[in-house]
Amino acid sequence: MKIAITTETTCDLSQDLLKKYNIITIPFTVTLGERSEPDGIITGKDLIDYTMKTGRLGRTSAVNEMEYTEFFKSVLKDYDEEIHICLSSGISCAYNNAVNAAEAFDGKVHVIDSRSLSTGVALECIYASKLIEAGKSLPIQRRKMLRHGKIWR
Repeated sequence: MKIAITTETTCDLSQDLLKKYNIITIPFTVTLGERSEPDGIITGKDLIDYTMKTGRLGRTSAVNEMEYTEFFKSVLKDYDEEIHICLSSGISCAYNNAVNAAEAFDGKVHVIDSRSLSTGVALECIYASKLIEAGKSLPIQRRKMLRHGKIWR
């Protein structure tokens, strides 16, 4: 069975690490004043420059249900199942949006509330990738992730 690991770009992994661990991302939207672009198009340097110039911080918007639905559908073209590790539900609506979108995929998309952000999400994605590489089944992966206090839907 071919299993994908997916997450949002808020995991802040480099392109090299995403490739090494075969992690697929979907971007949040970043807004700087009147400019809104996907995370990655607007870079960290852009954020710093904007703040230095205006004295204001940029904003982010979570992935919505429709975007998740299209993303999950595109990933499942190449994979049998998908484990999506979300930014913490305590700080974003991304998890709820992903859970709602996943319902359309007959149990092929498994959504995990990381209860983390940035590096915490990245480490969970790398851990899940290593479990897949080691040939662990979904039930074993689920038990291992739940043991670490994650919410699996």
